[in-house]
Amino acid sequence: MKIETKMSQENIDFLRQKFPDISEAEFEVLKEFFALKVLGVLDSISAMKEYDPQFATSKEGIYQFFVNKKLNGDMTLFNKWQKELKKEIKRIGRLATKERQAGFGGRREFLTWYLQIPKRCDYCGITEKEYAEARSKLLKSKDKRRNSFCLEIEKIIPDLKPGYCKDNCVLACYLCNNDKSDIFTAEEYRASDFPKKRAEYLKKIIKNNRG
Repeated sequence: MKIETKMSQENIDFLRQKFPDISEAEFEVLKEFFALKVLGVLDSISAMKEYDPQFATSKEGIYQFFVNKKLNGDMTLFNKWQKELKKEIKRIGRLATKERQAGFGGRREFLTWYLQIPKRCDYCGITEKEYAEARSKLLKSKDKRRNSFCLEIEKIIPDLKPGYCKDNCVLACYLCNNDKSDIFTAEEYRASDFPKKRAEYLKKIIKNNRG
């Protein structure tokens, strides 16, 4: 599979919010850095050679090669990105379970899909950012999964084999994922008023809460 560094607009917005003061040129490198770290390319000699054939003839380590080529040798900026994005990179990496890797055809294939898919619930349309705000301020629970600020990876058809594959996976908020369960088909649930009305309600509360 060709190594791709494209990502969803929501991921781009996340990076922009984390690093609002860097130049446009640096931001383009930041997007590439983030994707390559998530995909494990910057931590694999063979993957880096595949991504950039020039690395095969370099005597530098992967990090130094990337910094010299993309950031004019500015390792300080590179290290800052690593430190501040470490938590999010680890979170995404943990999603690549063995079952998901098998269904998608590999770890990189799954993570590429996750980086590129829009971060909004496939059923109610609420964005991950809106969902996180609702969770943090309005929907508190002692249950760890219910308190997650992130959208979940939902199998459209639960009994399909393999369950986790590109054609059978979407992102869904916990509320829709739990509500749909195995009772409704995806088509039935999308056609119902439940997810839409709940999203409208949450957005209204979020708006009022912002004052």
